Amino acid sequence: MGLFSGHGSKNEKPDSRFLVAGAEVTCPQCQNNLFHEGKAQLNTAAMSLMNLDWVNKSATTLVCSRCSFISWYLEGPTKLD
Repeated sequence: MGLFSGHGSKNEKPDSRFLVAGAEVTCPQCQNNLFHEGKAQLNTAAMSLMNLDWVNKSATTLVCSRCSFISWYLEGPTKLD
């Protein structure tokens, strides 16, 4: 299973455009504006040591559909499409 399980599968949602802080998100690497949205756990060493990873916050990730650059957002972006 890959890092982004399901990415590229038939059941996957289509890539979308997003807005953050009033501006459309573009990839800093290739200037593409289509992304695959995901979630990632923001683990800390202390919580992992105590087996309390579930307490940590999550972030929204946007993976560029062209070059696969990953952008991380603590506050979720707004989907435009």
